Amino acid sequence: MGKGHKKDKMTYSQKKEAFWKAVMSEKLKDLREGLVNTGMEAHTRNEEGLTSIMMAALNGKLKSLDALLDWYERRREQRRKGWINIRDDNGRTALMMAAASGKGPIVESLLYKNANTTMKDDEGLTARDHAVKRKHKAVVDLIDEWLRESEDEEQDEEGNVINDGLTSTQRNKLKKRQLQAQERRGKAEQTAKEGSDSDETDDGANEPAPSPVWAEVAKVVESVELLRPIYEVSVARDEPEAAIGAQHGGIDPALWHLRAINRLDLRLAPGVLQALPGAGVARLRKLQTLILNGNSLAALPEEIGKLKSLRVLEVANNKLTALPDSISKCVSLDHIDVSFNQLTTLEPLAGLEGIGTINASNNLLEGPLNIDYGSLSRLHDLIVSNNKITELSDEISQLSGLTNLTAENNQLSTVPVELTELKKITIIKLEGNPIKDNRLKRMLADGKSKELFKYIQKIGGGGKKGGKKKGGGKKKGGKKQDDTNDDESSVKSPAKSPASKTSNGGDDEDGFASDDSFDITMEEL
Repeated sequence: MGKGHKKDKMTYSQKKEAFWKAVMSEKLKDLREGLVNTGMEAHTRNEEGLTSIMMAALNGKLKSLDALLDWYERRREQRRKGWINIRDDNGRTALMMAAASGKGPIVESLLYKNANTTMKDDEGLTARDHAVKRKHKAVVDLIDEWLRESEDEEQDEEGNVINDGLTSTQRNKLKKRQLQAQERRGKAEQTAKEGSDSDETDDGANEPAPSPVWAEVAKVVESVELLRPIYEVSVARDEPEAAIGAQHGGIDPALWHLRAINRLDLRLAPGVLQALPGAGVARLRKLQTLILNGNSLAALPEEIGKLKSLRVLEVANNKLTALPDSISKCVSLDHIDVSFNQLTTLEPLAGLEGIGTINASNNLLEGPLNIDYGSLSRLHDLIVSNNKITELSDEISQLSGLTNLTAENNQLSTVPVELTELKKITIIKLEGNPIKDNRLKRMLADGKSKELFKYIQKIGGGGKKGGKKKGGGKKKGGKKQDDTNDDESSVKSPAKSPASKTSNGGDDEDGFASDDSFDITMEEL
């Protein structure tokens, strides 16, 4: 998380510098990210006047070269610009540089992509001439074999072959060499990929992406082709689409191949989106925001735990009956909204130490609120209204960052006195619960934290109506000081409340213990 966050803060110049370093270090993950984030084109040059392809060829960086060649070959705009045959200030191409350096595998890769063998530099030398001059016999033989039987190929004035540039013999040799190259380089590239996702299984990276059906998805695909990628996809449909078969769950299958997107918002016609394909979700490793409100999802796939960058998850108004256990692996998760579902427990959220907001209102939660209080110290909004929760644990004091507790319309009959230890809380909504103390109910409705907390301490810490009088207590004639019920079970009291003692051992004017440090804190609120 930390490393990725730093990359997001990099300036454009820093991203370009990181790209050039990735070419030399052959860190393919960083190289591809640089291509995506900087829009580097095949003719973009570094301070030495070299393109990325020239730089990789000259320095023998085969893995980087192959990644660059594959990237640029798939982009039509780059191909039209003569991407592989660009010259440096001395008229040399990447093929000439590799031949002069005697780097056979580099020469071979460039020939696979149809690098021009007849072009000459400012000295009138071809790539073969450079290899002969430097006595690199293996490279000379490689080029000669490639050129054999191709003398009658038609070429334009720049030496570019007008047809596909290959004879039948060359095509057969090309296929054979490509298979050999795959065996030689494929494993290394896959190892590099696995290294970046060491704890993940194969997500079908080699599976070809289907043609897009949705215009929103086609737009993203086109943006990648033009090196100006779009990172957000938002799709809203009011009617089912006949163009997408039931086997795809009503979703354009090409969507799950948009690996670079970081935000996905789907709202399909009622009854359409009932499940997410686990393999498809696993591919979206860069996803930071996933919004699926108002669909018909009955479950979330376990593969959602592979989304290590996911920060926002909204799946309100669905038909979820449980959360997958793997959601605890979404270590970056900050905000989750699972309201208006059919959840009976929130236990899978245990261990999400960085989460800030949990909205689980309008579900089927019942009994004690079962969350891992000890691991949620950064939680600031806890919203669990309209459930059947019967108890808030005294461990609620461990939610030290809590500012908003909204638990209206549940079955709470008590309020833990430990609630008063939450120094940052500013919103307490507990209306609609069967709390018997009328005064406490009115104070909850008023939402005045200072008076509310004092009163909770009073009746939770052992203070009784008409207690010890010190300018207070019962009035003359036996009139009660307040209208609380005789039943003082509205506040769940600890075995020995710290509020029952004062610094001088006495009681305050209201007949309950004073805690100066707490009063100061509430004044600050």
